[in-house]
Amino acid sequence: MISYEAQARIDNTASSLQKTKITLERGMCFGTCPIYKIEIYGSGRVVFSSDTRYPGSADKKLPLFAYPDGVLLPGVHEDIVDPNAVSDLINSFKRARFIDLRDQYLAQVTDMPQYRLTLQVGNRQKIVIDYVGQAAGMPKAVTQLENAVDKLAGTDRWVEGTPDLIPWLESQKFDFHSAQAGQLAAASANYGSNEDLAIGLIEKGAPLDASYGELKVSARDGEEPLKRSKVAQAVLGGAIAKGKLKLFNRIVKSDWFKWLDLDNAALVFAERDAVCSPQLVDAVAAAGIKIDATTPFDPENGLNHGRSTTALFTTLSTVGNCEGHEEYRLETARKLLAYGADPNHMNGDGETPIFSVRTVEGAKLLVEAGANLSAIDNDGVNALFSTFDDPVAMFLLEKGVSPAGKDKQCQTFLELAKERKLVKASKWVLMHPAVLKAPLRGQHPINERCKPLKSVY
Repeated sequence: MISYEAQARIDNTASSLQKTKITLERGMCFGTCPIYKIEIYGSGRVVFSSDTRYPGSADKKLPLFAYPDGVLLPGVHEDIVDPNAVSDLINSFKRARFIDLRDQYLAQVTDMPQYRLTLQVGNRQKIVIDYVGQAAGMPKAVTQLENAVDKLAGTDRWVEGTPDLIPWLESQKFDFHSAQAGQLAAASANYGSNEDLAIGLIEKGAPLDASYGELKVSARDGEEPLKRSKVAQAVLGGAIAKGKLKLFNRIVKSDWFKWLDLDNAALVFAERDAVCSPQLVDAVAAAGIKIDATTPFDPENGLNHGRSTTALFTTLSTVGNCEGHEEYRLETARKLLAYGADPNHMNGDGETPIFSVRTVEGAKLLVEAGANLSAIDNDGVNALFSTFDDPVAMFLLEKGVSPAGKDKQCQTFLELAKERKLVKASKWVLMHPAVLKAPLRGQHPINERCKPLKSVY
């Protein structure tokens, strides 16, 4: 262990660099975190390593390129960086007084990834273990050093799949016309965050007709596998699911588009939330893909998946994943309606989009498009009983949606409102007691169970 007494400073002279190695290890979490190790030597040599089970797996159903342990291109990869850049990185360690830091910073939380940063000079080394370290007093400089190691090594090209991967593949004599190139393009379309890699691979000759086998679309979200027979289908599905407009348009322009399974593409579109992209809605409609297709009905498969929902339904039932631009969601929904999306489509639970809309703006848009506020679902209740958002509940109440009756658990709206902290809606109902006595329209027989039994004596 390097100590301040044993070594007052870190040398980064030419001779010292030859004996220096910096290592960053990123560990697992509850979920899919990138798990890998990066080593940077003073000479400029870079070694990246991650799980190699998948490329050598005996299970032929698994794609060669996937996201085992959160890495797009798993395995052991090497490169060379400028030794001067390594020297600059060592200077950053010196400025952070890395050798004076505690050996570990462990926050009292669970399910988060652990990072291990090591500086080795000769046979001496200093290790700092970071487990949500800044919450345990770790200087921010350690996180900055970790990120600097990743940046110098260029780990994003292997982990996320950036365009920088292409020149590295060229240096490895990679065959861009091989089936592996097609598989990598499909995997980057579905898992990587940068659409330019998939486009670059296609431009380099990646075969869109290569077989892809079984692919887990958005595996980070825990979705079920979707079978795709060709790379082109996988790329198209990934472009839709991830909202990669440039990639989508590139596939549309290819000769392969006319051979694609557009019904499957419509299914992917329906399962997603149109990725907060009005432009993607335009492109999907122009390509002849149904924008109001319905997912299969499967009562066991979550709220938005497998319940005969549509893209409009899914778009308005979620919030917070438009990367800070929730206005895109409303415009996306507006586009869907303009292309003929049904505001009263009933899913397998008997719910229409108004039952799960999350914002007042979305509710207003549905009402303007002709949404039926009196709709009753399979449990015998209206949209008011389904909302968890106080502003939406207030909007529905003011539009005349009745809070009378009980749900299938025999709970009144006021009881549900208390549980869900719908404070304004609760006050409004208490101030308007007559609404609780108003006759219900379309009350489902299921709520008959909530009526008290008459005595036979």
